[in-house]
Amino acid sequence: MRAAKPPVGSSWRVLAHGRRKSFSVQSKDYPPGVLQHREARPEREIFDELVIDRWFHLEQMDTRLWFLAIGEDKVMIEIGKDGSPKMGPWYR
Repeated sequence: MRAAKPPVGSSWRVLAHGRRKSFSVQSKDYPPGVLQHREARPEREIFDELVIDRWFHLEQMDTRLWFLAIGEDKVMIEIGKDGSPKMGPWYR
């Protein structure tokens, strides 16, 4: 019997650098040994949204559908069952 694949959006890491220290948070499903951090979460968490200022926005809209905006340019991204992304056309 095959092991179930983790849900889309369950493997993620966020890293921010400050003047005095860096801050990193990652999900339980983030690959082991890849820049592990002491603040890794004990349970599975699904990444939902990342917004940086007004020029970057990434958001999970549905189980396999993501919205990405960089500046005024936007695109929808569908994640296939094999994990591969399929980008739609860019629009404004």
